[in-house]
Amino acid sequence: MEASIGIAKTKDDLENPKKDILKFFWCNSERCWMEIKGIKEGYELFGSALEESKNEGKCIICGKPSRKMGYFANTY
Repeated sequence: MEASIGIAKTKDDLENPKKDILKFFWCNSERCWMEIKGIKEGYELFGSALEESKNEGKCIICGKPSRKMGYFANTY
């Protein structure tokens, strides 16, 4: 399964996914969730890691510091 999970660093990575599932940092806000939801038809933020990452990144949408990882995939 890990082979089909990629890392998205920019919004463009979500718009043009190269893997079945992409993981990325996000701030867990409703505004950013709504924007992620609308990026690509049929794709959605379908979950977040239960534990925060040991690394810190920036929300892929708003740029706020974050340790929360989200997963983006085709939902149908």
